[in-house]
Amino acid sequence: MSININSFVPDSKIFDAIKSASASDTSTSSQGSFLDVLKTKMDDVNTKQVDSENATQSFISGDSDVTVDQVMLSGEEAKQSLQLALQVRNKIMDAYTELNKTQI
Repeated sequence: MSININSFVPDSKIFDAIKSASASDTSTSSQGSFLDVLKTKMDDVNTKQVDSENATQSFISGDSDVTVDQVMLSGEEAKQSLQLALQVRNKIMDAYTELNKTQI
């Protein structure tokens, strides 16, 4: 079930990727799964940033296919996805720092 707010549907593919990665065994074929998911999601963040910029430029140039609410929604979606990526990066860095503090 997905939430639909102002024609924005959250991307649920990340949950499918995490489920499939955790369901698979820990063999060498699944070692790159976290990196693959991370790269895919960062590519999605970049795509949202580019789409937002394109929508803004289309609106400024007077394209009648793009409305102000579409520009605002794409901008907000790009902003939120970037903030999420930054928070994930911060959590990964915190975990790395904690692992470095651990004595063996």
